[in-house]
Amino acid sequence: PSPQFSALARLPLILAILVVSVQGRTYYVSFIHGADTNAGAVSAPWKTIARVNAQRLQPGDVVAFKRGETWQDTLRPRSSGIAKSPIIFRAYGVGPPPTLSGTTDPGKDINIDNNEQSYIVYREMTLQRARQGLRVYAWRAHVRGIILENSVISTEASEPRGTMSAGVYASVGSGTISNIVIRDNEFHPHPTGSESWGVYFVKGVVGFRIERNSFTPAGEDAICVWHSAKGVIARNRGGHNGENTIDVKDSDDIAITENSAESDGEYNIVVHTVDPSSRTRRMVVSENHCRRAGQRGQLTAGIALLFGENTRIAANRIDDPQGAGIYVRDANADSGNEVVNNVIRAHPLRSTRGVFLEGAPGTQARGNNSVTAQRLPR
Repeated sequence: PSPQFSALARLPLILAILVVSVQGRTYYVSFIHGADTNAGAVSAPWKTIARVNAQRLQPGDVVAFKRGETWQDTLRPRSSGIAKSPIIFRAYGVGPPPTLSGTTDPGKDINIDNNEQSYIVYREMTLQRARQGLRVYAWRAHVRGIILENSVISTEASEPRGTMSAGVYASVGSGTISNIVIRDNEFHPHPTGSESWGVYFVKGVVGFRIERNSFTPAGEDAICVWHSAKGVIARNRGGHNGENTIDVKDSDDIAITENSAESDGEYNIVVHTVDPSSRTRRMVVSENHCRRAGQRGQLTAGIALLFGENTRIAANRIDDPQGAGIYVRDANADSGNEVVNNVIRAHPLRSTRGVFLEGAPGTQARGNNSVTAQRLPR
């Protein structure tokens, strides 16, 4: 045959090899039945997290942990996937999700340390008894494409190493973080203390989605996003937090939509500027359902906008707030804020302001409906 024909005949085989390389290998891990001298096959799984951490995984590789089993160690990947072929950590077998459990040993109070890697997916896992469930930190690296989904995360305060705890913690040194997705998870934050969060982005997170998660009460906030930009916080459920269900500050271009929050100590949702050198801009707070905000009796409103710019609060439903339904405070005549088409249903025995603008000459309020409800859902 001609050389051209031979090349064409080999093309399907070449393509098949490329597909296999993109799909990667699957390594299995069973603490009960495994051994670290095994090959990692389903019939000969690895045993420990240390063996997983030692493996330099390739794009498309999968590490599958046996359901119903527990490891007391920190998962710390040492290599990255690529955008179209991430590295995946997930469950296999039948039964409850595999569990990564923290210990009292120094350095083991983090369930997963992302270790500055990119394009990693963590799914179908239980993370518990640690100060941080998933830690994403960029000291110098450009970290991108991290997904946590379909997992249960329970965190604890960890004295004496520090009281700060978060189900997901993300921040940067001189590096960057982009494209984090936190979705379809169940969070159980530490329920007391002023430094306990469900999800806590401290700074430098750009391009993120926090969506369809449920939260039990946190000592401070269910979701706190600070010094970050270009994100979506959507269809999450939380309440009874020490402070707020959603707290966004010193950030830009974030949509907060279709969330449910109730019975928080302070605001259900607050968007504000905190640092003197920062401004919070271009937020959309829409179609959220807020109930019984301000249970501590101070800082009371269903939704609060404090010293923000070009922010739109629209089509939200707010039931039975302790103070105002929506509270806006600003002194900037050019703030460009809008409060439109919201519905505030006040308790019949409570003196509630529907929309309260305090020194906010640049905010337009129109089409809002404040009513006194004869009966409010409990």
